Amino acid sequence: MKMLRRLRTRWQISLSGLFIVMSVICVGLAGWRYATRESRAIAELQRTAGVHTVLSNGEPHREVAFRVGSDVALEPLTRIRNVWYICLWGTEVDDADLRWLCGMNTLTDVELGYTKVGDDGARHIARLAQLEYLDMSHTKVSDHGLRSLSKCKRLDDLVLRGTSVSDRGLLHLKKLPRLRSLNVYGTNVTASGVEDLKLSLRRCRIYWDGGVL
Repeated sequence: MKMLRRLRTRWQISLSGLFIVMSVICVGLAGWRYATRESRAIAELQRTAGVHTVLSNGEPHREVAFRVGSDVALEPLTRIRNVWYICLWGTEVDDADLRWLCGMNTLTDVELGYTKVGDDGARHIARLAQLEYLDMSHTKVSDHGLRSLSKCKRLDDLVLRGTSVSDRGLLHLKKLPRLRSLNVYGTNVTASGVEDLKLSLRRCRIYWDGGVL
């Protein structure tokens, strides 16, 4: 009986060891597959964009800047970890393209100036929970789009220069308590609208056609 118990114990130990080894192998394979998938995505993006990687605490943090005038494909971005900055300034990106950004929870800075993006694009952007900086200068965004952007509670720097936004749109921005800089040069805002917003966001510097408030 003692011999049987010893054999059973050894067998259980062997099975436990085998399970641990198999688990380590599976985790290693999963990591290798993800790394390969990520490398392929970066290679795809290099055709139209520059991908710059810096290490912070051993983790990669990536900046992606697409070339001006390029017809971008954003799907590969969803296969890359820790992208915090994307520059799409002057590209052919439109509202539909931005749906690929919705699940990128590490994004904090997005530049969309001089693109075809409008109010539907702003709705996609509003799903970026960590967004802190957004440039939508000379885009098609309107007051309706600012209603969507009012959901970006971490936003502290917003550029709307050269858009059609008006005082009505500024009312939505009162819901952004962290906003510290707002650029509305060349828009339809008025002195009364800017002054009213300043009363709600006293720590925000507002740049408009009448100066800086």
